[in-house]
Amino acid sequence: AEVAAVQAYFICRNSPLLAIKASGMRGPAPSRKRVGVVFCGRQSPGCHDLLCGLTDMLETEAGGTVLGFVGGTQGLFAKQAIVLTPEICKPFRYSGGMELLGRTVDRINSPEDLQNTKDACIEMGLCGLVLVGGARTQTDAAYLAEYLREQKVDTAVVGVPCGIEGSITNAFVEASLGFDSAAKGTSHLVGNTAIDGSSARKYYYFLKLMDGSSTGGKVPTSHVALEAALQTKPNMLLLSEEVDARRMTLRDVVREVADVIASRAKDGKHFGTILVSEGLLAAIPEFRCLISEIESMPQSTEEKVMEQLTVWSRALFQSLPDFMRKELLLERQSNAALQLSQLETERLMACLVEEELKQRKKIGTYSGSFSPV
Repeated sequence: AEVAAVQAYFICRNSPLLAIKASGMRGPAPSRKRVGVVFCGRQSPGCHDLLCGLTDMLETEAGGTVLGFVGGTQGLFAKQAIVLTPEICKPFRYSGGMELLGRTVDRINSPEDLQNTKDACIEMGLCGLVLVGGARTQTDAAYLAEYLREQKVDTAVVGVPCGIEGSITNAFVEASLGFDSAAKGTSHLVGNTAIDGSSARKYYYFLKLMDGSSTGGKVPTSHVALEAALQTKPNMLLLSEEVDARRMTLRDVVREVADVIASRAKDGKHFGTILVSEGLLAAIPEFRCLISEIESMPQSTEEKVMEQLTVWSRALFQSLPDFMRKELLLERQSNAALQLSQLETERLMACLVEEELKQRKKIGTYSGSFSPV
């Protein structure tokens, strides 16, 4: 039933990627192409280079034009575009961010949005529309392509997977735009910090790595954290996917970290580097329930939130340090989801591990020193 439902919307899903036909003569080179580009996703390395490459390619064709829609999807609906030339793109080549065109948080998912996009494509004479963004943007691109096909609009829709989390991988996409740069840049910082720690030999560095905590999945991806760990070999990596697969509680995670520190202390090593993936808390069952309950409420004060939480979530919320309780109630994302990036997960883990080691010292199972940073 699910396959039939998908086929109803994506009628060309079983069609070949390329249809090659024999011809006895060579046709003229295509010309006068007008291609529009929209930044829909979050900031990522490589977006400006995409514009530069597309502009360079179409410049070689007679009358080829690249239109950059200013302000993301809102600019697309309002038909606000500039003609991109190599001269305009040159200052932004090899630079990060999306400031050349900008972006918005809106998606192309309502009937009105689809109609506005269709009108823009027709009025501006686009033969192609490039949507640059993450998983949600690629979903929008797929539905938009089907819609334009049904409406008999000759505009090809191309989705460019873009995002540092690297969650869009399949047989045709080796990695999303920006993942390699993000992983290498993160690894560089982690490596420098680890070297500093091994030189001082008295601190434990808890490092939270930004990752795919806002891609819409139940458990955020930890691809950047994993890649950084493979490159730098830290003492421990708290991987969201592993915690979720093992159904580890917050206490389980804390004890596992404390076990590693205690084991190193027996060898006289009171220093190390521990990587914490950004979405770790969302992978812990009891924390996931707490986050889900908070997201279902309108943003409010701590007292009002406490009244609406279930018994178990309220107990967890009350057991957290003051800084974490405040951060759980900060401003949310545009989709009303909690911003995991603003939670000091690494600080929480350091505090809880420190408490665990103090308890072990009292009963005589740990005698080392612990100085978290």
